Amino acid sequence: TGVIVALVLALCGVSDNVIAHEYSLTELGLARLKEPIVERLTAPGAPHEGNRAAAEVQIGARKEYMLATLRYIRQKYGSVEEYLLERMGLSQETLDKIKKNLVVDLAEGEETVPWEGNDELVSAQIAHL
Repeated sequence: TGVIVALVLALCGVSDNVIAHEYSLTELGLARLKEPIVERLTAPGAPHEGNRAAAEVQIGARKEYMLATLRYIRQKYGSVEEYLLERMGLSQETLDKIKKNLVVDLAEGEETVPWEGNDELVSAQIAHL
């Protein structure tokens, strides 16, 4: 679901850094569930039997993973929009409707909330996990 949300955000013009920051918040949300999930994924007969590192990557939501994913999509398809059209089979009409329903212009005098300060706080908390 994180990649799907990232694609929608990118389609709507959200910067890669903001998308990756939001994606990385999953690390905090999954912190207390991480160990039981890794144990299930590495158990005998499980997809990553005996391979803890692979299981941790699978459930990880690190900022750099998302940045790499978005970079790859743009290198291969030119843009997220082209990826959604070519690879995912969505129509231009559908993409236009998504943008129309999710993007609003700021009213005169309105500002967006800066997220950069939160990025440092979240990164510090994730580093302690």
